[in-house]
Amino acid sequence: MINFVPETSTKTLNDAYLAELESQGVKLPDVDLENTKGEYIFLIDRSGSMSGGFIKMAREALAIFLRSLPKDSYFNVISFGSKYTTMFEESKKGEGKVLSEAIDNVE
Repeated sequence: MINFVPETSTKTLNDAYLAELESQGVKLPDVDLENTKGEYIFLIDRSGSMSGGFIKMAREALAIFLRSLPKDSYFNVISFGSKYTTMFEESKKGEGKVLSEAIDNVE
């Protein structure tokens, strides 16, 4: 009696996608997203077209993003209308007093 059991693969769809990219010569960096720290620059439009509910929604969204910053990441907020302003001269670590003051400033 002949018994045939096909070999199954443990590769995921993501692995197949990465293999396809590599076959086309695309090289992706090996990034550990769980331990990667980042710098997040938020751009906020303060021009006249954002008056009323639009700017309110932008501020609410920004507050949510600030509360969701990954641990040990840095951030800054740049807003623009007829001129631009930055919240900080350079990005700050998103934790403690700096983060809570930024959220208060946005809300």
